[in-house]
Amino acid sequence: MTNVISEQRILPMEPQRDEYGFWTHPDFFEPADGREYGELGEFNAWLEVKGLEYEIDFYERDDGHEDEFGCADWHPSPPRGDGWFIGSIHDTEDYPVCIWLRHLCTCMSCGCTDDHACVDEHDTPCHWVKVDRAAGTGICSQCAPDWLEKLAEDN
Repeated sequence: MTNVISEQRILPMEPQRDEYGFWTHPDFFEPADGREYGELGEFNAWLEVKGLEYEIDFYERDDGHEDEFGCADWHPSPPRGDGWFIGSIHDTEDYPVCIWLRHLCTCMSCGCTDDHACVDEHDTPCHWVKVDRAAGTGICSQCAPDWLEKLAEDN
């Protein structure tokens, strides 16, 4: 049986930017019905189905050439944290943007995620002790002691 989730996962790839500096991942969001722009909530629904989160980086020229088209000289830096990859570098009505994507991860033990951390008795949120962004799994700080104990018992 084929794993549907793995078919839906977008794999990071090296951007092949055009002469203007633009590029869009071949599996990036496309609005329904061939529309140029997505309807309200459509992009967020796509992110949820794909198990992704996003950040936007805005290109701002500081060389006085505001009227020039493109951003070939721009090399956007990923957001803080690991696992970020470029989903698209494209133009908007105002300026070029870079859409960074990252797979959300789920704790293999308790089911907490990047967006929904579990907390300890002092209301301190967990953090990742071990995470595999490509697989979308990890072990959080709340579960790590139990997980290590279980691994020791299995060996």
